[in-house]
Amino acid sequence: VVTHNTIRDSEGYGVTCEEYTDSNHIHSNVLAYNTVNAYDDGTNNHWNTTGRGNLWSDYNETGVYTIPGEAGAIDHHPAVYESDPPAVSRPADVSYEKGSTGHLIQWTVSDDHPSAYEIYRNGTQLVAASWNGSPISISVEGLSAGAYNYTIVVSDIFGNQGRDTVFVIVIAQASNTTTTTQPPHRPLADLFVLFLGIIAIEIAVAVTILVRYRGHSRPEIG
Repeated sequence: VVTHNTIRDSEGYGVTCEEYTDSNHIHSNVLAYNTVNAYDDGTNNHWNTTGRGNLWSDYNETGVYTIPGEAGAIDHHPAVYESDPPAVSRPADVSYEKGSTGHLIQWTVSDDHPSAYEIYRNGTQLVAASWNGSPISISVEGLSAGAYNYTIVVSDIFGNQGRDTVFVIVIAQASNTTTTTQPPHRPLADLFVLFLGIIAIEIAVAVTILVRYRGHSRPEIG
């Protein structure tokens, strides 16, 4: 059984069944962009299982896929291989105050063959789930203050991947503490006031002495 392989970009054959090969089961593979995707010279090789064949880059989406070679083998359930990744929207980055609510990221993703998606926060996987083509969202509430990045990786059935990263900034709550601001200390102004006070005291003392001096009677001569 040859199944669930990706064989592409070969300058020769992708898969070859030589004339002595018999009753091989080859299905659910990606055979893309090889010089010749497949060749069958064997006997009774089966290129599909019930309802599922292989993915071919050169399938024209009409009817069955005939395998080149002497065997005349047919893939009865082929599908075209697409190399375009899922288209992922780019939501705006998120910023909120710690403790507030109502914050999420939602991606709109489109692809004709959806398969699965994964979401990572700062490189750690948070979600791994199947995807049916609908929008994908994740809550970003309840985080501690800091910076985070959320990366989504979306895959289709061909293994093509689309991705996007959204940055989330959580701001610490503002403090309610009231701070009293003291006026700045001005030492020169204080010294000037002290100097004026000293001068005033000295003047007062001088006046007192003068008054007392004039109040004394001079001794009489004679």
